[in-house]
Amino acid sequence: METEKDIGRFLVLGGPVSCLVSATVGTTALMTQGLISLDNAPVSWGTWWIGDTIGVLVFAPLLMIALSRSKDISIQRRLSIGIPLLVMFFLVVVFFLYAKDAKNETIRNDFNRVAESYSDAFEGNLEKYLFGTYSIKSLFLSSENVTREEFKTFVHQNLPHYPGILAYSYNKRVLSEELEPYVADLKSRGFDHFEIKKDEEISSRIKPAEEYVFVSYIEPFEKNKTALGLNVVSEESRNKALAIARDTGETIATSPIKLVQEKGEQRGFLLFQPLYKNKQSHKNLEERRENIDGFIVGVFNVHDMVETVFLRLKDENIQVQVLDVTNRPKEDLLYGTRQFSNLIPWSKTIHFAGREWVLNLSPNNAYLLSAQGWSVWSVLSAGLFFVSLFGTLLLIITGRTAAVQQLAEEQTTSLKEQEVKKLGGKSKYEIGSNYRVFAKRGLYL
Repeated sequence: METEKDIGRFLVLGGPVSCLVSATVGTTALMTQGLISLDNAPVSWGTWWIGDTIGVLVFAPLLMIALSRSKDISIQRRLSIGIPLLVMFFLVVVFFLYAKDAKNETIRNDFNRVAESYSDAFEGNLEKYLFGTYSIKSLFLSSENVTREEFKTFVHQNLPHYPGILAYSYNKRVLSEELEPYVADLKSRGFDHFEIKKDEEISSRIKPAEEYVFVSYIEPFEKNKTALGLNVVSEESRNKALAIARDTGETIATSPIKLVQEKGEQRGFLLFQPLYKNKQSHKNLEERRENIDGFIVGVFNVHDMVETVFLRLKDENIQVQVLDVTNRPKEDLLYGTRQFSNLIPWSKTIHFAGREWVLNLSPNNAYLLSAQGWSVWSVLSAGLFFVSLFGTLLLIITGRTAAVQQLAEEQTTSLKEQEVKKLGGKSKYEIGSNYRVFAKRGLYL
């Protein structure tokens, strides 16, 4: 390939034309397998065709000069084409990698800002749920005797503001000797079928002779009536949380539990807010244990709490995972799935009501593809296209040079033969002298 016509024919037929076949066959195969949709087919076909075409235009000249065994291609021509092309290709790749890293850093910084924003919103949402529990406590602190109707009215005013709450309850602490008169009093208020219940799924229970902390009021009632009368100290995680709340005077959450209100696999937890006799806070552990009167309890569905903040992220192709890591190395899944992407991992530890939660956010491949766009790949495509044009120019220039050299060699050989015929009777020395004379006069190269 020494003439412009041969070079042009090869590059056009071997590049854009032949690559039509591979792009069409490949895209059709992807559509047949359901890997791409019909709407994405044109973009996939165009990407495939451009990539193959540029690949042919860039690497075909290199492969031809490297693998060809023809003696017509001189070492000088191989080097004149190969070295500049490889250098140009290397520079394009380096610039592409630099542009890609810069773009990825921009994407990472943008994602971190999004993650921080949603994390702040999530923590603010948790604080709002804590405030809801405090507000129920304030009702009991401001009244000598809160009736069921008062409790119902107050709770239903708050529920619309807290979509993650399944119920609020008042759990009364009753010693064994106080049990019968207290239950009788409840039945006289309309709870005719009230009975003390315990969680049969847990083997760890208190002895009947000690104390009861059972659900006395609960709202909304109809959806949660199965929990009425549940003795919360009959379940290990509930008993542990309420003991900490009683001893510290703080709001304490349980570890993740399966709620009696839910039939699915969604996880939940309870918040215990202690109430003390005489409506006072006590300064030491002994006083708190002696004067505990009961607990305000919030029943929460973690899925609904998280969804109110992170629902939009599903459309933005960002994965969300919430773990309870209080009992390390054990990690309890509160929200999300175990199969979690780590393309751009972002994590934050959140301390909530005596528990340690970890919020994990990460984009998926669709997010990265959308964020990267075409700018970086345009740099690569433009660079490789320039390399292909540069390679074409080198083929033409070296081909023309090779043709001129071949013509000069042919003319020189012809002149030598003619001189030998004319000077056939002269000695070799004379012929050589005449040859040098002709050479000085530029008659042959």
